[in-house]
Amino acid sequence: MVTVFFEKCDESLLRNIFEKKLPAFSARFRSRMVRHLDNFYFKELPADEYQRQLKQCVTRLDNVHNLDQLSEFKGKHQNTTIPDEEVQWKCWVCPDYSEEQSIIVWKSHHVIGDAMSALLLLGVLQDKYDPSDYIQTTSVPPFWQKTLLLVFKPLIALYALVGLLVWPADKNLIKPENPVLKGFKRNAICKPFSVDKLKKIAQMNNKCTVNDVVLSMASVALKKYMTAHGDTTNCKEMNMFIPFSMRAIPKTSSELVINNNFSGLNFTLPLNEDFSQAAKMIQKKTRRLKSSLDPHGVRAVQELSSILPGVLG
Repeated sequence: MVTVFFEKCDESLLRNIFEKKLPAFSARFRSRMVRHLDNFYFKELPADEYQRQLKQCVTRLDNVHNLDQLSEFKGKHQNTTIPDEEVQWKCWVCPDYSEEQSIIVWKSHHVIGDAMSALLLLGVLQDKYDPSDYIQTTSVPPFWQKTLLLVFKPLIALYALVGLLVWPADKNLIKPENPVLKGFKRNAICKPFSVDKLKKIAQMNNKCTVNDVVLSMASVALKKYMTAHGDTTNCKEMNMFIPFSMRAIPKTSSELVINNNFSGLNFTLPLNEDFSQAAKMIQKKTRRLKSSLDPHGVRAVQELSSILPGVLG
Protein backbone atom coordinates (compact mmCIF):
# COMPACT_ATOMS: atom_id res chain seq x y z
CA MET A 1 0.00 0.00 0.00
CA VAL A 2 1.18 3.50 -0.87
CA THR A 3 0.27 6.84 0.70
CA VAL A 4 0.69 10.08 -1.24
CA PHE A 5 0.56 13.46 0.47
CA PHE A 6 -0.77 16.51 -1.39
CA GLU A 7 -1.22 20.15 -0.56
CA LYS A 8 -4.75 20.72 0.74
CA CYS A 9 -7.22 20.16 -2.12
CA ASP A 10 -10.84 19.29 -2.83
CA GLU A 11 -12.12 15.72 -2.79
CA SER A 12 -13.40 16.19 -6.37
CA LEU A 13 -9.86 16.83 -7.63
CA LEU A 14 -8.54 13.63 -6.05
CA ARG A 15 -11.51 11.62 -7.30
CA ASN A 16 -11.06 12.94 -10.84
CA ILE A 17 -7.52 11.50 -10.95
CA PHE A 18 -8.57 7.98 -9.97
CA GLU A 19 -12.10 7.74 -11.38
CA LYS A 20 -11.40 9.20 -14.82
CA LYS A 21 -7.71 9.60 -15.65
CA LEU A 22 -6.43 6.32 -14.19
CA PRO A 23 -8.86 3.91 -15.96
CA ALA A 24 -8.31 5.75 -19.26
CA PHE A 25 -4.54 5.30 -19.01
CA SER A 26 -4.40 1.50 -19.17
CA ALA A 27 -6.80 -1.44 -19.57
CA ARG A 28 -5.09 -3.07 -16.56
CA PHE A 29 -7.05 -0.72 -14.32
CA ARG A 30 -10.33 -1.86 -15.91
CA SER A 31 -9.60 -5.58 -15.64
CA ARG A 32 -10.17 -8.49 -13.29
CA MET A 33 -7.62 -11.21 -12.53
CA VAL A 34 -7.66 -14.63 -14.20
CA ARG A 35 -5.41 -17.46 -12.99
CA HIS A 36 -4.36 -20.16 -15.44
CA LEU A 37 -1.68 -22.81 -14.82
CA ASP A 38 -0.25 -20.87 -11.89
CA ASN A 39 0.07 -17.68 -13.95
CA PHE A 40 -1.86 -14.43 -13.67
CA TYR A 41 -3.64 -12.76 -16.59
CA PHE A 42 -5.83 -9.68 -16.98
CA LYS A 43 -9.31 -9.83 -18.49
CA GLU A 44 -11.02 -6.51 -19.18
CA LEU A 45 -14.45 -6.19 -17.58
CA PRO A 46 -17.56 -5.26 -19.58
CA ALA A 47 -18.16 -1.50 -19.42
CA ASP A 48 -21.31 -1.72 -17.27
CA GLU A 49 -19.69 -4.10 -14.76
CA TYR A 50 -16.62 -1.90 -14.54
CA GLN A 51 -18.71 1.21 -13.87
CA ARG A 52 -20.53 -0.66 -11.11
CA GLN A 53 -17.26 -1.70 -9.47
CA LEU A 54 -15.70 1.74 -9.89
CA LYS A 55 -18.10 3.15 -7.29
CA GLN A 56 -16.48 0.85 -4.71
CA CYS A 57 -12.90 1.43 -5.90
CA VAL A 58 -12.64 5.07 -4.83
CA THR A 59 -14.02 5.87 -1.38
CA ARG A 60 -13.70 8.74 1.05
CA LEU A 61 -11.53 8.25 4.11
CA ASP A 62 -12.40 10.12 7.32
CA ASN A 63 -11.08 9.95 10.89
CA VAL A 64 -7.44 9.66 9.77
CA HIS A 65 -5.50 12.76 10.79
CA ASN A 66 -2.04 11.61 11.93
CA LEU A 67 0.59 8.95 11.26
CA ASP A 68 -0.61 6.62 14.04
CA GLN A 69 -4.16 6.55 12.66
CA LEU A 70 -2.81 6.12 9.13
CA SER A 71 -0.62 3.21 10.22
CA GLU A 72 -3.57 1.50 11.93
CA PHE A 73 -5.75 1.93 8.82
CA LYS A 74 -3.09 0.54 6.47
CA GLY A 75 -2.32 -2.33 8.84
CA LYS A 76 -5.95 -3.39 8.70
CA HIS A 77 -6.32 -3.25 4.90
CA GLN A 78 -2.97 -4.74 3.91
CA ASN A 79 -4.09 -7.99 5.55
CA THR A 80 -7.01 -8.40 3.13
CA THR A 81 -6.76 -9.45 -0.51
CA ILE A 82 -8.75 -8.13 -3.46
CA PRO A 83 -10.95 -10.92 -4.95
CA ASP A 84 -9.92 -12.06 -8.45
CA GLU A 85 -13.31 -11.16 -9.93
CA GLU A 86 -12.84 -7.47 -9.07
CA VAL A 87 -10.57 -4.81 -10.55
CA GLN A 88 -7.23 -5.14 -8.81
CA TRP A 89 -6.93 -1.73 -7.17
CA LYS A 90 -8.59 0.41 -4.53
CA CYS A 91 -8.10 4.01 -3.49
CA TRP A 92 -9.13 5.98 -0.42
CA VAL A 93 -9.19 9.79 -0.65
CA CYS A 94 -8.76 11.82 2.52
CA PRO A 95 -9.16 15.55 1.74
CA ASP A 96 -9.08 16.58 5.42
CA TYR A 97 -6.00 14.75 6.68
CA SER A 98 -4.75 17.99 8.25
CA GLU A 99 -5.19 21.73 7.86
CA GLU A 100 -2.42 21.82 5.25
CA GLN A 101 -2.55 18.36 3.65
CA SER A 102 -4.79 15.91 1.83
CA ILE A 103 -3.80 12.29 1.17
CA ILE A 104 -4.69 9.30 -0.94
CA VAL A 105 -4.05 5.70 0.11
CA TRP A 106 -3.52 3.31 -2.80
CA LYS A 107 -3.71 -0.49 -2.82
CA SER A 108 -3.25 -2.78 -5.82
CA HIS A 109 -2.21 -6.29 -6.80
CA HIS A 110 1.54 -6.47 -7.38
CA VAL A 111 1.10 -7.82 -10.94
CA ILE A 112 -0.30 -4.48 -12.14
CA GLY A 113 3.08 -2.80 -11.92
CA ASP A 114 6.14 -2.13 -9.81
CA ALA A 115 6.75 0.80 -7.47
CA MET A 116 8.57 2.81 -10.16
CA SER A 117 5.55 2.42 -12.45
CA ALA A 118 3.34 3.85 -9.73
CA LEU A 119 5.69 6.76 -9.08
CA LEU A 120 5.91 7.70 -12.75
CA LEU A 121 2.17 7.21 -13.23
CA LEU A 122 1.37 9.64 -10.43
CA GLY A 123 3.29 12.39 -12.23
CA VAL A 124 1.50 11.61 -15.50
CA LEU A 125 -1.96 11.65 -13.90
CA GLN A 126 -1.29 15.07 -12.38
CA ASP A 127 -0.16 16.46 -15.77
CA LYS A 128 3.20 17.26 -14.18
CA TYR A 129 5.44 14.66 -15.77
CA ASP A 130 9.07 15.73 -16.00
CA PRO A 131 11.71 12.99 -16.51
CA SER A 132 14.32 15.06 -14.67
CA ASP A 133 12.32 14.61 -11.45
CA TYR A 134 13.20 10.90 -11.33
CA ILE A 135 16.47 9.10 -10.65
CA GLN A 136 17.73 6.66 -13.28
CA THR A 137 18.86 3.78 -11.09
CA THR A 138 20.53 1.76 -13.84
CA SER A 139 22.25 2.61 -17.08
CA VAL A 140 20.29 1.64 -20.18
CA PRO A 141 22.34 -0.92 -22.18
CA PRO A 142 22.99 -0.21 -25.88
CA PHE A 143 21.24 -2.28 -28.56
CA TRP A 144 24.11 -4.74 -29.05
CA GLN A 145 24.26 -5.45 -25.31
CA LYS A 146 20.49 -5.98 -25.13
CA THR A 147 20.79 -8.47 -27.99
CA LEU A 148 23.56 -10.43 -26.25
CA LEU A 149 21.60 -10.51 -23.00
CA LEU A 150 18.58 -11.88 -24.87
CA VAL A 151 20.58 -14.55 -26.70
CA PHE A 152 22.38 -15.74 -23.58
CA LYS A 153 19.42 -15.39 -21.21
CA PRO A 154 19.32 -19.11 -20.17
CA LEU A 155 23.05 -19.06 -19.32
CA ILE A 156 22.71 -15.79 -17.41
CA ALA A 157 19.77 -17.26 -15.46
CA LEU A 158 21.85 -20.36 -14.65
CA TYR A 159 24.66 -18.10 -13.43
CA ALA A 160 22.22 -16.34 -11.06
CA LEU A 161 20.79 -19.63 -9.78
CA VAL A 162 24.25 -21.02 -9.00
CA GLY A 163 25.00 -17.83 -7.05
CA LEU A 164 21.83 -18.32 -4.99
CA LEU A 165 22.60 -21.98 -4.30
CA VAL A 166 26.08 -21.28 -2.92
CA TRP A 167 24.95 -18.24 -0.92
CA PRO A 168 25.56 -19.12 2.75
CA ALA A 169 22.52 -19.10 5.01
CA ASP A 170 22.08 -16.39 7.63
CA LYS A 171 22.68 -17.27 11.26
CA ASN A 172 21.51 -14.51 13.59
CA LEU A 173 18.86 -13.79 16.19
CA ILE A 174 16.64 -11.85 13.76
CA LYS A 175 16.24 -14.85 11.45
CA PRO A 176 15.63 -18.08 13.37
CA GLU A 177 16.68 -21.43 11.96
CA ASN A 178 13.13 -22.36 10.89
CA PRO A 179 11.25 -19.06 10.40
CA VAL A 180 7.45 -19.12 10.18
CA LEU A 181 6.44 -16.74 7.40
CA LYS A 182 2.77 -16.31 8.22
CA GLY A 183 0.50 -14.34 10.49
CA PHE A 184 -0.78 -10.76 10.70
CA LYS A 185 1.23 -8.28 8.62
CA ARG A 186 2.28 -5.30 10.71
CA ASN A 187 2.58 -1.77 9.36
CA ALA A 188 5.02 0.93 10.41
CA ILE A 189 5.47 4.49 9.19
CA CYS A 190 8.64 6.49 9.78
CA LYS A 191 8.70 10.21 10.40
CA PRO A 192 9.25 12.43 7.32
CA PHE A 193 12.88 12.99 6.40
CA SER A 194 14.73 15.32 4.07
CA VAL A 195 16.03 13.81 0.83
CA ASP A 196 18.33 16.83 0.48
CA LYS A 197 19.87 15.94 3.84
CA LEU A 198 20.47 12.38 2.64
CA LYS A 199 22.16 13.74 -0.48
CA LYS A 200 24.48 15.91 1.63
CA ILE A 201 25.40 12.90 3.76
CA ALA A 202 26.10 10.94 0.57
CA GLN A 203 28.42 13.69 -0.69
CA MET A 204 30.28 13.74 2.63
CA ASN A 205 30.89 9.99 2.45
CA ASN A 206 32.99 9.58 -0.67
CA LYS A 207 30.11 10.73 -2.91
CA CYS A 208 28.20 7.50 -2.43
CA THR A 209 24.57 7.15 -3.53
CA VAL A 210 21.46 7.89 -1.47
CA ASN A 211 20.72 4.14 -1.51
CA ASP A 212 24.17 3.52 -0.03
CA VAL A 213 23.33 5.95 2.78
CA VAL A 214 20.05 4.13 3.52
CA LEU A 215 21.83 0.75 3.55
CA SER A 216 24.51 2.19 5.86
CA MET A 217 21.82 3.40 8.27
CA ALA A 218 20.32 -0.10 8.23
CA SER A 219 23.77 -1.58 8.84
CA VAL A 220 24.37 0.57 11.94
CA ALA A 221 20.83 0.04 13.29
CA LEU A 222 20.92 -3.76 12.86
CA LYS A 223 24.33 -4.05 14.47
CA LYS A 224 23.25 -1.96 17.48
CA TYR A 225 20.01 -3.93 17.77
CA MET A 226 21.74 -7.30 17.84
CA THR A 227 24.41 -6.10 20.23
CA ALA A 228 21.73 -4.75 22.58
CA HIS A 229 19.82 -8.06 22.43
CA GLY A 230 22.78 -10.23 23.32
CA ASP A 231 23.88 -11.52 19.93
CA THR A 232 26.03 -14.56 20.70
CA THR A 233 27.17 -15.23 17.10
CA ASN A 234 29.10 -11.95 16.74
CA CYS A 235 27.12 -11.37 13.55
CA LYS A 236 29.12 -9.27 11.09
CA GLU A 237 26.87 -9.45 8.03
CA MET A 238 23.33 -10.21 6.91
CA ASN A 239 21.85 -11.42 3.63
CA MET A 240 19.39 -9.12 1.89
CA PHE A 241 17.49 -9.00 -1.42
CA ILE A 242 17.47 -5.43 -2.72
CA PRO A 243 14.89 -4.49 -5.43
CA PHE A 244 16.66 -2.98 -8.41
CA SER A 245 14.76 -1.10 -11.15
CA MET A 246 15.64 -2.10 -14.71
CA ARG A 247 13.41 0.63 -16.15
CA ALA A 248 14.59 3.46 -18.36
CA ILE A 249 12.91 6.72 -17.36
CA PRO A 250 10.52 7.61 -20.24
CA LYS A 251 11.32 10.86 -22.05
CA THR A 252 7.61 11.66 -22.45
CA SER A 253 4.46 10.60 -20.60
CA SER A 254 3.18 8.78 -23.69
CA GLU A 255 6.14 6.34 -23.46
CA LEU A 256 5.22 5.13 -19.96
CA VAL A 257 4.33 1.43 -19.80
CA ILE A 258 2.73 0.08 -16.62
CA ASN A 259 4.35 -3.27 -15.82
CA ASN A 260 6.86 -5.00 -13.56
CA ASN A 261 10.37 -4.25 -14.73
CA PHE A 262 12.69 -4.78 -11.80
CA SER A 263 15.32 -7.21 -10.69
CA GLY A 264 17.12 -7.64 -7.42
CA LEU A 265 20.57 -7.79 -5.95
CA ASN A 266 21.50 -10.65 -3.65
CA PHE A 267 23.40 -8.51 -1.21
CA THR A 268 25.37 -9.44 1.90
CA LEU A 269 25.10 -6.35 4.11
CA PRO A 270 28.18 -5.74 6.29
CA LEU A 271 27.15 -4.73 9.82
CA ASN A 272 29.13 -1.98 11.53
CA GLU A 273 28.32 0.48 14.31
CA ASP A 274 30.54 3.09 12.63
CA PHE A 275 28.50 4.80 9.89
CA SER A 276 31.49 5.98 7.82
CA GLN A 277 33.07 2.53 7.81
CA ALA A 278 29.75 0.93 6.88
CA ALA A 279 29.24 3.42 4.01
CA LYS A 280 32.73 2.70 2.64
CA MET A 281 32.20 -1.07 2.57
CA ILE A 282 28.68 -0.82 1.17
CA GLN A 283 29.64 1.60 -1.60
CA LYS A 284 32.39 -0.75 -2.77
CA LYS A 285 30.00 -3.73 -2.87
CA THR A 286 27.08 -1.94 -4.56
CA ARG A 287 29.29 -0.48 -7.30
CA ARG A 288 30.57 -3.93 -8.16
CA LEU A 289 27.14 -5.54 -8.10
CA LYS A 290 25.43 -2.87 -10.23
CA SER A 291 28.04 -3.23 -12.97
CA SER A 292 27.88 -7.05 -12.90
CA LEU A 293 25.54 -9.56 -14.54
CA ASP A 294 23.73 -10.18 -11.24
CA PRO A 295 20.68 -7.92 -11.84
CA HIS A 296 20.26 -9.30 -15.39
CA GLY A 297 20.63 -12.85 -14.07
CA VAL A 298 17.93 -12.46 -11.42
CA ARG A 299 15.67 -10.78 -13.99
CA ALA A 300 16.21 -13.70 -16.39
CA VAL A 301 15.27 -16.17 -13.63
CA GLN A 302 12.06 -14.20 -12.96
CA GLU A 303 11.09 -14.20 -16.64
CA LEU A 304 11.86 -17.89 -17.20
CA SER A 305 10.11 -18.98 -14.00
CA SER A 306 6.91 -17.26 -15.18
CA ILE A 307 6.92 -19.61 -18.19
CA LEU A 308 7.93 -22.90 -16.53
CA PRO A 309 4.84 -23.45 -14.30
CA GLY A 310 2.58 -23.23 -17.34
CA VAL A 311 4.79 -25.57 -19.38
CA LEU A 312 5.18 -28.10 -16.56
CA GLY A 313 1.52 -27.91 -15.55
